[in-house]
Amino acid sequence: MGVIKDLAIHDIDLTAWVTQQRFTSVAARCGFRSGRDYEDLVAMTGQPADGTVTNYLVNWLSPRKERVTVITGAKGGFVAGTLTADLTFYANGSIQVTADDIAQTAASRRGT
Repeated sequence: MGVIKDLAIHDIDLTAWVTQQRFTSVAARCGFRSGRDYEDLVAMTGQPADGTVTNYLVNWLSPRKERVTVITGAKGGFVAGTLTADLTFYANGSIQVTADDIAQTAASRRGT
């Protein structure tokens, strides 16, 4: 069993549960770096039926054990620590941005 069936499936399942959507597409690239018969690294992008875009990077190679899922929405984001069972919500700020603000930022990047 590789890292997809061992760990990544739980991230996909969590996303499907939070969005209450089935996945309509998933694309992945796998790595075989440690000599195992199965993949030990996967980078995936998926899309549930509602059009949400998801990204996952799951591996057995990192010396730091971190299992974090970040779900970002219009009002903020949830950070779920699936090793520690922590769930934190970070609300988005309420800064008004106008088209003129964006134009001024773009002009400053061009040096005009």
